[in-house]
Amino acid sequence: MNRFLTFLRHIHRIKIEVTNKCNAKCKFCAYPLMKRPRMVMSEPLYASALRQISKLGCDTLMMSPVVGDPLLDKNFPYRLQNAKNSPGIGEVRFFSNFIAISEFTDWELHLILNNSDTILASIAPNVNGQSKAARGGRFKSGHF
Repeated sequence: MNRFLTFLRHIHRIKIEVTNKCNAKCKFCAYPLMKRPRMVMSEPLYASALRQISKLGCDTLMMSPVVGDPLLDKNFPYRLQNAKNSPGIGEVRFFSNFIAISEFTDWELHLILNNSDTILASIAPNVNGQSKAARGGRFKSGHF
């Protein structure tokens, strides 16, 4: 097999969207324009995706949505654990605004921290305690 085909068979990064729900209103985000239904990926679809990704193998699995926040998926800690324990998957990463972090139990927080190789955060300091003017109107917590 030539080197180009060998290169194509090795996947460096796969990104899956476990949810497209969001709880922030960032001015720069396309979320309000999204036409798709706001939902969380079903367990059967997630299990199927994880099996396929595991079979293909990949260096990095990004569990971050195009729009939305993965912490709005109540099963996210367990999904991270399943991904991390899947053969063929290297690193597991995600991006979050962390507004919903307080919704998880201590055990679920343990799962999040111990099954993530990289956690990227978009955090506005003291979001709930600052006025819109203090934040420059860029970020506002809320559920929708």
